[in-house]
Amino acid sequence: PYSTEPQGYNSNALNVNKGGVDHGVPNRANWHQPDYTYYYSIPALDFELVAMDLDFYQIGALGGNGPHLGASGVLAACGSMDALHNSLLAIAEASKKVLNNRSRTAASKNVAILGHYPDSFQGDLNLRNLYLQGMPVDKNKSTRVFNFFGHTHVQECKGQDANGRCVDFLTGGSGGCCGFGDVPAGFVALSFNGAREQITECFTTPECTIRTYAQPANSFSLSLNDIGQAQSTL
Repeated sequence: PYSTEPQGYNSNALNVNKGGVDHGVPNRANWHQPDYTYYYSIPALDFELVAMDLDFYQIGALGGNGPHLGASGVLAACGSMDALHNSLLAIAEASKKVLNNRSRTAASKNVAILGHYPDSFQGDLNLRNLYLQGMPVDKNKSTRVFNFFGHTHVQECKGQDANGRCVDFLTGGSGGCCGFGDVPAGFVALSFNGAREQITECFTTPECTIRTYAQPANSFSLSLNDIGQAQSTL
């Protein structure tokens, strides 16, 4: 379900055997990201996860402020902007190929697409629509396709199906992310009903979403500027 070809892996989020961070940390065993793009099936639930990497569309904003600043380490590893461009383009095209292959196969009636960016950050490309367009017509109505993405650290349903169910989930921030103004924050939880259909257990309800939060009194934190000053003295 993922690449076994020789290639460079340069992401802290990948599994530790692919160079990800926190090798030996027990909780890291619960995190699985075997490649930039991949699919993972659970036949007992008639479920399939399709993971996408479309960072190519945000090459100018890598690392938060671009390859020459926040992502300068990535640029250095690639050797040039051309090499970085070509690498991210190849990963994006591979992601679309995986998605198209899985939609043509239509092997599962429950599909979760996991990306990073909302449509407007990736050329108005909606991955759920792309999946549905590639499916056999006779499978279209019986397949539940959910599309998950983040990047903006808030919770919001960005699209519903004909039955009013949320199918495009902007979700992120978990219990709080990058600033107290990034609200509502939270996550989404899925479960399966007796018919083995994926359903939303909670999303924008209080069980999964917080509307406001603040730094606890007497807690310790460092601003990015503080961290930069500390690094400059090392």
